[in-house]
Amino acid sequence: MTNINIDNTLHQSSHDKKSFQMTFLFIIYSFVTIIKSLISYPGGKYKMKKDLNEVFWKLTPTKKYETYIDGFFGMGGSLMSMSDSLLEHGVTKVIVNDINPCIIKTHQCVRNHSDEMISYFSEIVRKEIVIPHGQFFITAEELLRVKKRLVQRFDELQNKKEYGIESSTLFIMLSSFNFSGVVNIKKGGIIKFSDSIYEYGDIKDFFFMTIKRIQTYSELYNKFDMSFYNVDYFDLHRHFKGRKNTLWNIDTVYVKEDYTEYIKEDMERLQNSQILGCKCDYSQSDFDHIGVLESLKDIDFIYNNNTHPIMYHYVDKFNLKHRLFERKEIISGNKDTETKNVTEIILYGNNFKSVSNNINFENLTQKSA
Repeated sequence: MTNINIDNTLHQSSHDKKSFQMTFLFIIYSFVTIIKSLISYPGGKYKMKKDLNEVFWKLTPTKKYETYIDGFFGMGGSLMSMSDSLLEHGVTKVIVNDINPCIIKTHQCVRNHSDEMISYFSEIVRKEIVIPHGQFFITAEELLRVKKRLVQRFDELQNKKEYGIESSTLFIMLSSFNFSGVVNIKKGGIIKFSDSIYEYGDIKDFFFMTIKRIQTYSELYNKFDMSFYNVDYFDLHRHFKGRKNTLWNIDTVYVKEDYTEYIKEDMERLQNSQILGCKCDYSQSDFDHIGVLESLKDIDFIYNNNTHPIMYHYVDKFNLKHRLFERKEIISGNKDTETKNVTEIILYGNNFKSVSNNINFENLTQKSA
């Protein structure tokens, strides 16, 4: 592809929607890239792939899992990281949940309507960029004006709660305009994108990886029998904790690290309000960390979070296994910001105790995505 003139090739085909899409796809698939996440963001789990898979296999010698449940699905990085191991082990059923309706609908559309999403994305590039500007690589100022129009359209759909192919595609597209994919989630789960572009040189992610992200994750999701839920985690836990041969992944919102040590007696009396919030709260500053940790006693699970004395308290309380994971982190709009070392802890255990043969899923299903 070193000899092709992308601007001329795309502009020449832009008079016809179908011709443009075929040309655009040809150009995109001439570049070799590895897709690690549906959107790129600091909490992505691909960096923990080796550790998550090693933990998974430590849980399997005495268990044959058929179902995988993800209580806080987010961008699906845990499933991507463990998918090969899950398939090799024989897991066929995947149940995923996220409290944000736009996010869970995005995953549904990626699985079931990837062709329509790709077509919509290609048409935006054709109508918003190539036709009006006569070229593909436009200036940062021109691209910023395009972004603002797309943000306005996404906000209109979100305000009307019209989540579907259009909102899902816009969500993935617009995430590539934000540094590290970090979007601001306001009270009530409202997603807000920034009014700027982090660095123009990085917008190649928008042009060349959006379609590959959609297609890669669609192929992944269609390897499983998937169900999507948009409910509170504790509702999901109450309804599915009795499901046998099931492994839960709990990638919850992160507690803030860097606390002074508590003594053992403090742990027994600790309240959520004393934990003082979350690292990235996703509009859930009053998140029930302790309730989630208490829920682990009823399920087989892999759980990860930042290190905090309360994690070690539950390691002792429920006799859990654990391991540490070191990573570098930067969350800033300034590309020159220094990274810092962060230690995460992975808790895991086979805690499933009993099976109910008469589980009623009706109320949960009515609220599912």
